[in-house]
Amino acid sequence: MSQFYESLKRFVTPAMISKAAGVVDEKEANISTAVSSIFASLLGVMGKKGNSHLKNILDEGGNLNILKSVELLCEENPSENQRKLGDDFLQNILGDKAADFSNSIAKYAGISKVAVNRLVSMLAPIVVGYFGKKVAVDGWSMQKIQHEIQNQKNSFIGLIPDDLARGFGISKVATNGSEPQKPAKKNGWITWAIIVLLLLLALFLWRSCRSGNSTINTQSMVIDTIRQAPSNVSTASYTDDTQSTNVGTATRAVTAVTLPNGTVLNIYRDGTEEMMLKYLNSDEYKKATDKDLQNRWFEFDNISFELGSGSKLKSGSNQLENIISILKNHKDAKIAIAGFADRTGGEEINMELSQERAQTIEKIFDNAGVGSQVVKAKGYGEEYAKYKASAPESDRAKDRDIALRLVK
Repeated sequence: MSQFYESLKRFVTPAMISKAAGVVDEKEANISTAVSSIFASLLGVMGKKGNSHLKNILDEGGNLNILKSVELLCEENPSENQRKLGDDFLQNILGDKAADFSNSIAKYAGISKVAVNRLVSMLAPIVVGYFGKKVAVDGWSMQKIQHEIQNQKNSFIGLIPDDLARGFGISKVATNGSEPQKPAKKNGWITWAIIVLLLLLALFLWRSCRSGNSTINTQSMVIDTIRQAPSNVSTASYTDDTQSTNVGTATRAVTAVTLPNGTVLNIYRDGTEEMMLKYLNSDEYKKATDKDLQNRWFEFDNISFELGSGSKLKSGSNQLENIISILKNHKDAKIAIAGFADRTGGEEINMELSQERAQTIEKIFDNAGVGSQVVKAKGYGEEYAKYKASAPESDRAKDRDIALRLVK
């Protein structure tokens, strides 16, 4: 009998690893480590938890042959059956510990929790399809699957993070032989030393050029694909830092919108929420590919952070709650979050600040129960800032915002 872990790993080719790394914006080596740990951890949890409902999910997966187009799972185009059965499987075995599962894998592999959530969604249908064939075609019971998982534990147990094993009650004691360990990193200090020296040289040359002409517009060579939203998408930036909190609110009309679950939202007419809802309900969105969506960003127009902070939001806005409600009513919608900064301060600080802001919004969404719909949260620093550091505050505030786009 072939080993479950090795069989599952064979479904994920190097080309799929590369595609997945591009989707979640992480290094291929880290993605490969995460894939190994996710498969091992799902096997470990399955070995502890199995029931009749899980068997039904696997049986359906086997009958539908959801592994027919497995290569699509590491892109952003899984089939409806793959997505549904994968989500049902994860809900069944992880329950309210899904966040703990993702956190452990993220720390182990050195990638973001958003990336882990996306990878888990990619890999769960593979597990369902693989064991589904054993249930639907070979007539295996859950008891037999769990028994064999325990017999094969030595082939994968070392790839399960310690805190995850403790949280799910998985014993990491090997039944025989030694446990496989996370591959040790090769000593590449010489390569890194060369890279550091080159970066320092580049930084020196850049500062020399900048100090020679501080008025050069460094944005002129940037193709602005993120901040150039179509004309029918709200592009007003949110009130931030020292910008007055009542800017624009005195003349903006408010409208009430009722969502399918009965929730009533009070939103600005032609504001972010209204534009987002119109697009989600349009035929254009239903027919759109992910490539079509890449340049369609919805900029938040009514939230603000404290001055110089990437984590403290000012009170007085319910826009985040509105968007959370929209996502809960459109559970199939996936989003990417982008954070931006103006040109004041150093580039490194601005990059960290914009990343922290994007992750703050991601965390708020996660705590509200829609974190699984966030596939990426990335800061872009001052890369797409339109105004110089010497511009008036009212202009620079437009560069310090948060945006989101839909992902398929």
